[in-house]
Amino acid sequence: MPLRLKIHHKGLFIVAVPLVVGTIFMLFLYAMLMQSESEARDESHANDVLHSVFILGRELFDGINTLTAYSYSKSPAMEKKYRDSRKRIVTEFALLRKNLADYPDQLKQVERTERVEMRALKMCDGLFDAFQNQHDTDMMTMMNIRGMRNQMEALVEQTTIELRELNGLVQRQSGAKSDAAVKWRSNAKVLLLWGVGLNVALSVIIVLYFSRAITDRLKILMSNAKRLAGALPLLPPIPGDDEISELDKVFHQMAETVEESKAKQKALVDNAVDVLCSIDAAGIFTNVSPSSESVWGYKDSELVGKCFTEIIVEDDIEDTLNALDTIKLSASSMPIENRVVCPDGKIISVLWSVFWSESEDILYCVAHDITARKMFEKVLKESEERTRTIMESLPVGLVVIDENGKIRLANKKTESMFGSRQSDLVGRNLSTLLKSNDTPPKEGWMEELINSSSGHIMELSAVRRDNLFEFPVELSSNKTQMGNKDAHLVAMLDVSERHEIERLKREFVAMVSHDLKTPLSSVRGMLVLLSAGAAGELPPKAGPIVQSAEEQLERLIKLINDLLDVQKMESGKFSVELKDVSIRALLEESFDAVEQVADDSGVTIEISGGDERVLADPDRILQVIINLLSNAIKFSPRESKVNMRIVNEADFVEVRVEDQGRGIKKEFQETIFERFKQVEKLDSTEKKGTGLGLAICKMIVEEHGGSIGVVSEDGTGSTFWFRLKHPPA
Repeated sequence: MPLRLKIHHKGLFIVAVPLVVGTIFMLFLYAMLMQSESEARDESHANDVLHSVFILGRELFDGINTLTAYSYSKSPAMEKKYRDSRKRIVTEFALLRKNLADYPDQLKQVERTERVEMRALKMCDGLFDAFQNQHDTDMMTMMNIRGMRNQMEALVEQTTIELRELNGLVQRQSGAKSDAAVKWRSNAKVLLLWGVGLNVALSVIIVLYFSRAITDRLKILMSNAKRLAGALPLLPPIPGDDEISELDKVFHQMAETVEESKAKQKALVDNAVDVLCSIDAAGIFTNVSPSSESVWGYKDSELVGKCFTEIIVEDDIEDTLNALDTIKLSASSMPIENRVVCPDGKIISVLWSVFWSESEDILYCVAHDITARKMFEKVLKESEERTRTIMESLPVGLVVIDENGKIRLANKKTESMFGSRQSDLVGRNLSTLLKSNDTPPKEGWMEELINSSSGHIMELSAVRRDNLFEFPVELSSNKTQMGNKDAHLVAMLDVSERHEIERLKREFVAMVSHDLKTPLSSVRGMLVLLSAGAAGELPPKAGPIVQSAEEQLERLIKLINDLLDVQKMESGKFSVELKDVSIRALLEESFDAVEQVADDSGVTIEISGGDERVLADPDRILQVIINLLSNAIKFSPRESKVNMRIVNEADFVEVRVEDQGRGIKKEFQETIFERFKQVEKLDSTEKKGTGLGLAICKMIVEEHGGSIGVVSEDGTGSTFWFRLKHPPA
């Protein structure tokens, strides 16, 4: 079973096995070296011991010989030599005991030999003393000396025997160790040779085994790489968990990914909306996607092998070829537009995205049908021309400005308004043509115009080119697009004539106020006096005539007052003084004002709801309530009710005036708050209305920051309501 190891593990194995074996042999050599050193020490020790034995024997015999010579000569030199020999014997025995401390057998023999030799030396010392004291030759002394010599010779002989035994013991032990060492060294040499051979063989086997396993797997890997490049099936995966097998797995994954990519690419090509194709250097289609049939009407098999110019409109061929030459020379990609002729004769516009592959000598193309876009562009162009014509014919000045206020386009009316040609206006900032009417001039009006919502109207003064003439204009702005950038379309209307009409209207109102209202008031006073009999009792027929004249005069004065109120509101002279007031108190006061009229009309008035506080001008709101209440009474049938209801909401208080009259149709519910607008034409004569009451109510409520409206259905009565804010806490 092969070892499942990583490559770096195999490398470590190749290095580690010879290293371990080599280390073992190094340790073995080290042991041999230590053994050799031990043998050398033992041999040196044996030599030292033998040398000491030799010295002891030599010194013993030298001492005896010196002692004999001294017995005859009594020479001091002999005495000294004897004593030196004796000292060397003692010293040599001490040294020998020290060297044999680790050799108990030899030490025991030395100690035995030392005892014998010390006895011999002691005997020699006795003889030496006897020789020193020998001054007579009596028989007894000679006999003692002879006896001592005999004993000494016996001890010397025994000492010699002991030294020989010590010498033999040392030689035997040294020889035994030497024989064992020779045998061990011989075996070690053989073992060493076998170890070296085994290490070399093991290293070669391991290297060959792993290198073969690696090279065989690398060959498979290289083969898979070539197969992957040639789009051929890969060899079976390499077993194992090492880096090569992992790399082979990656190759297989890459092959699967490439296959999936090819499948997806084929699916994209087969299902592409655009036509994908390749064209060789001669202009021949080499490959075409199936979408050519749905886009152009040609099957892909029909186009392959055909020159692409055969399907191009003849007038576009030259420009197309020139564009392709440019792409080849510049080695770049660029779009080309031309027209393709379909088999049924239909012509479609095509946008080609072309890429030139110099290495393959092929054009890769994506052909997109832009027929619809071309038609749209044509329609858009015609629309722009129509829009331009409309702009030029409009009696309103129109300019297109960018986000910074610079003029990008202007119509003819704008040219005539400012006395400048379009070329002089384009590039100028709109703010150089206009200025604020406010005193002091209002700042930021340009930003307000650009950022204002659609429908917002602003009035400014326009300045002509000569700066000598100013005229009022109304401006409104709408966001638009010019190219790919945001722009604003500004409409400018010359309102000089309107201002003149308003001036005349103001003069007329002033005239009415001063020249009509005063005399009419005087006439009304006279009619009142006539009705009261100040000039005597009126004839029976004159009374109704005077009363009718008084009523018509009262109506005329009310109309004049309403006109004056409207004029004040429109001229900005109208203002309200807001106070914290009780809305119920105002309702009760209005009830008191119209109670007689309600009784005469047979209408009952009821008030419901809490006593809520509102922020209002009491006189103006009272005017609103009386107006709404009077209208409710006027249009209510007899024996009906008018309910004034107070409803408190979180952000406002709502007052509702509910009647049971004829109701108001849907189409009139918005217009009745405009001036001189009434539901029916007869209302102005039969109901004696001016058509200004609700308009004045609307202006008053909106001046308070509130709102007003009506809820009604034809034939079911009406509910007029208005809302006012709570006073601040």
